[in-house]
Amino acid sequence: MNKSAPPEVRLVLTICVAGVFAPYYLQNLLLLALPICAWMLRPQGEPLVRPGLWGYAQILLWLWTLASLGWSDYRSEGITEVLSKAQWLVWPLAFMALQPWLAEQRRWFARCIWISAVLVTLLCVGDVLRRSSGPSSWFQDMVYENLARASGLHPIYLSMWILLGLVAYAQDRILAAPVRDLAAPVRASPASKPTTRAYGEHIAYLLFTVVMITQLSSRMAMLTGLAMVGVFLLILIRLRKFRWWMTVGLAFLVLLPWLLIQANSVNRSRVSEMVDLQADHTTNRWGGRSLRVAKWKNTLECYSENPILGTGAGDFQTELNNVYRRNGLETGYINQFNSHNQYLQTLATLGPLGLVLLLLPFLYGLWWAWMDQKWEALMVFVIILSSMLTESMLERQKGLYIVGLLGNGYFWGMLHRSGSAPQTQNHAT
Repeated sequence: MNKSAPPEVRLVLTICVAGVFAPYYLQNLLLLALPICAWMLRPQGEPLVRPGLWGYAQILLWLWTLASLGWSDYRSEGITEVLSKAQWLVWPLAFMALQPWLAEQRRWFARCIWISAVLVTLLCVGDVLRRSSGPSSWFQDMVYENLARASGLHPIYLSMWILLGLVAYAQDRILAAPVRDLAAPVRASPASKPTTRAYGEHIAYLLFTVVMITQLSSRMAMLTGLAMVGVFLLILIRLRKFRWWMTVGLAFLVLLPWLLIQANSVNRSRVSEMVDLQADHTTNRWGGRSLRVAKWKNTLECYSENPILGTGAGDFQTELNNVYRRNGLETGYINQFNSHNQYLQTLATLGPLGLVLLLLPFLYGLWWAWMDQKWEALMVFVIILSSMLTESMLERQKGLYIVGLLGNGYFWGMLHRSGSAPQTQNHAT
């Protein structure tokens, strides 16, 4: 494209990122206005971008959810579910319109994400300091829901956003920096080498992320962080950049959370519950591993009763509650627990076709990012896919918003206007 993006495109992306922390009513207004604004900004004469496999899968998933009302007994609950999942239509339509500008604005998009993570974290820390009884209580108070309160997000979602912020920081401050080709044997010029100050900033941001993820005490985020480390090692090995001395830094990144967990009573209790293989769900205080396993087993039993089409969008929670009651999982039907696993919940609700439509766009994005060596996008999809293993991320508006914004934002930003297949490159753009 010869013409640069108008300032309004940056404004739309900034507002979309800020919308993560907006109250529900403002978020709903934004979701209504977003496709309209995006299509008004779309350059005249620009060829219409096809949704592709990524967009079509999301749209079909919403249509299949709508169709499931046909075999749901509780239609009012089903209609609520269908309306809440309308984001599967909003994000593809909006980013299709913005796609001509997104390759140019990917760095701005990333900058908005990581700066928002820092600002919201500072707000949360300040809120704890303000409410705490004194310096002696600061560290013990700065944990889990008490720490996340000012953000308006549950610790799970704030932790996820901070992990995404780390990826966005790397995209903005490291991958987009003028460094030499990773595959080139020549030495980089002194001007292109990162400065000592830059290294210090990178390490400081990494430590900030590790500390915040630990103190927010989201066990899902901790496990996702470990998955990110594993993927990072695979990337280094693929690029032949792995060095054994790097294990020292990785060991420190494991040691630091362990020390923070041991020093904080809430953190220690939550993590101990997760790793205690002997604990029963009846003794779980924090809804740990054994309770999640019980939910997963009951969800699979629920699915086995409707193996072809699933329960339908309106009947899932009712059918799952019946299974809870039949199996004596009292806390399940009293608290109306969902599956705490998005894959199992989608399978039980919409059957195998629904699960395929859910997995297809994310696995496709993961494959595309790996083949095209878009490492930051690869990490985004790893975070999203890992997060849905222990949480039903798409059953709350905040989760839908974050996954829709980041999944579509990074994917559409990777695509070339020509819609050509991914080309293997030696550097990230």
